[in-house]
Amino acid sequence: MTTETGKTISLFCNDYSDKEEPADWFVLLQLTLPESWTDDQMVRCFGKYMAPNSLAEEWFDNLTSSDKYDMGTLQKAFHERWPPRKRPQWSRAQQRKCIKGITIKEEDIGTWIQKPEERTGDYGQNIWAEQVMHLAQSMGDIHGILIEHAIEGAPRLLRNQLTEGYNSWENFIEGVRAIRKETLDIEQQRLEENKARDNAVANLQQQMIQMSLQTQPQPLRMPQRPLQLSTVDWYTELELLAHSYATPFLQYKNYYHVVVEESKDH
Repeated sequence: MTTETGKTISLFCNDYSDKEEPADWFVLLQLTLPESWTDDQMVRCFGKYMAPNSLAEEWFDNLTSSDKYDMGTLQKAFHERWPPRKRPQWSRAQQRKCIKGITIKEEDIGTWIQKPEERTGDYGQNIWAEQVMHLAQSMGDIHGILIEHAIEGAPRLLRNQLTEGYNSWENFIEGVRAIRKETLDIEQQRLEENKARDNAVANLQQQMIQMSLQTQPQPLRMPQRPLQLSTVDWYTELELLAHSYATPFLQYKNYYHVVVEESKDH
């Protein structure tokens, strides 16, 4: 609907469709009304902006004459029915979590990004930095307190380039924009080489563990009671055991010599 000022606004439905926000709509309507109008003209024009058969039209029709006396009383009644949004109060922990939630894909770092609907584009890290700053400032951080948490949530490729202290969001944005693409390419290559080296070391360690498990000898199982063997047979068995387990032969020979002698006495 177009007002006499030539400005167009939508009808008010009170169903929050198309991102309708009542308090914002009321302010927009006030901006479209000519300053030369009387309060009575403004109130009657306000009524015409209520969508037909809507809850908003029903509300307006049921207002008392005192509520429609002028725009001041009408605005009061309107805000009682649709209170303006209050700015959320964020705890520091909530702010940190939200800031770290603004992420950037590693492949977008150093990449020129331009959306079809935009005439110009920018590098991925610059777009990310702007988004982080806007979110932080919308939560009340105008001094850059959350900058360090934004850096903590960034990929290592970008985080390694943001090592200086930043005392404001403007300084942080400048720091991100100062990163050269050539520097990011070199850093990306270094990180990939380090990752390949670490993977090779881990694979080698795993192979050594597997080889160690395969070559480990089985534990020696001593007989629960002496076998009725001759002394020569005992020595022969002991030599075979000692050789297979790489154990000093005399340790077993002396032990079984006593056992054999005791069995002969019995």
